Amino acid sequence: MPSVPPTPYRFEPLRWSDARAISRWRYDGAYAFYDQDILPMLSLALFRRPLGMLGLEAFVVFGAIDGANERIGIFTFIQRGGVIEIGLAMRPDLTGRGLGLSFVEAGLDFARDRYAPTRFTLDVATFNVRAQRVYERAGFRPLDIFTRRFKGAQCEFLAMSRSA
Repeated sequence: MPSVPPTPYRFEPLRWSDARAISRWRYDGAYAFYDQDILPMLSLALFRRPLGMLGLEAFVVFGAIDGANERIGIFTFIQRGGVIEIGLAMRPDLTGRGLGLSFVEAGLDFARDRYAPTRFTLDVATFNVRAQRVYERAGFRPLDIFTRRFKGAQCEFLAMSRSA
């Protein structure tokens, strides 16, 4: 039987130390839109079990990037019946290096194994064309554009979906 190479990504439940580290990530330029505040991150870690019972889970992703096994991103999964809504962020210094598709696919694989969904959905800021291209390469298709309040301002988002 041939050996299967280990996955380059490992998913673990979000902990306090992860939440603190992720809240310090800072993105450049327009991508600063994605900078995380400490309170929501700590809330995800603190209320992990009750939120899980409501269908929301958050996982920190570790990966062997440049030979090191370090924290490289975060995924959130919200389960609504057979649909999983994903949220994700990659560490700022790793963006733009061609890692996005494998990162997204690892999250989808993890969610398939954990939740057995029929469909995936996500929302992405309309200005983030780079992420939209990655999601389209991962099989997501645009649905519609909508606005919602985000960090105190009205922001435009694109809803995307794909079968699981």
